[in-house]
Amino acid sequence: MPRKQQPISDAIQAKLEDARVTRLASLDAELGPHSVPICFVYDGKVFYTAVDRKPKRVVPERLARLRHIRAVPQVALLIDEYREDWRRLWYVLVRGRAKLIPNSAQKERAEAIRRP
Repeated sequence: MPRKQQPISDAIQAKLEDARVTRLASLDAELGPHSVPICFVYDGKVFYTAVDRKPKRVVPERLARLRHIRAVPQVALLIDEYREDWRRLWYVLVRGRAKLIPNSAQKERAEAIRRP
């Protein structure tokens, strides 16, 4: 059964736009869980993350998170902020479908909203 889409309040929208890091949860081809921290930008509707040019142990096309998205595109993002004052803790869990966009207008859009 599909989950009901929740409206995003202005307060949550502001937190999502200010946040820098999220955890990307995905499933591998055998449906085993995998979670990795990623940097992202959010345009109010879509979350974007890049495969950067930092040195990697494998070529970017072989990164686990990309293999997982190709196999099972359903993912979750956990965006949060920890505070010692637990009354100020917050998190947002986003479930959705990931797409790889190697060269497209969406890639240009993501690069245009990238933070300095």
